[in-house]
Amino acid sequence: GRETQARQAYEKAIAFKLNYPALENYLNYLEPPATGTAVPRRDAYELLAAYPGDDAFPRDSAVWLLNDRQVEVFENGTTTRTVHYVVRVLTPEGAEKFRDVTISYSPDLEKVELKRAAVLKSDGTEITATQIKENNVFDVWSRLYYSYVNKVITMPRLSPGDTIDVEYKISQTGENLFAGYFGDFYYFGDKNSTISARYVLT
Repeated sequence: GRETQARQAYEKAIAFKLNYPALENYLNYLEPPATGTAVPRRDAYELLAAYPGDDAFPRDSAVWLLNDRQVEVFENGTTTRTVHYVVRVLTPEGAEKFRDVTISYSPDLEKVELKRAAVLKSDGTEITATQIKENNVFDVWSRLYYSYVNKVITMPRLSPGDTIDVEYKISQTGENLFAGYFGDFYYFGDKNSTISARYVLT
């Protein structure tokens, strides 16, 4: 019966502690935010419809139909990163390279939300990835454990002619260790061709 007061208290808490995913998600559940200013999401099937065909890339093992990263920076330097990429697999080498998708993050400071991980088969069917595991990062030579882990998603039955569609979000939940500083790096391409690359910073 005190929903208005509760919402005001949640808003004050978020203003005090920026980038608080659990509380933000609950507040969004109570009152969904406006979506008019959001950067439009690119659809994998629309990208495939505009794809010029495998023959246009005879030297590539795979083609990046989309390499998209959207970063939101808060006043204290913490961030949320939404990564979305769509990759067309052309060769067995490409299938081996993209069979495992690795997301590195620090569980003590970050939260990962896997939004989509699917294989769009060449026959028109779609398979959602369900094999997900996490590995602690360990340096064999120095015998040191690090504070971050690798979340590994295995793309099922990936073969030449298939396309992977992967989207995830990493939110920093702790304080910024660099005292308000923000820095990032982004590669617009690699040795394989890239059709569309986008980096959005807000």
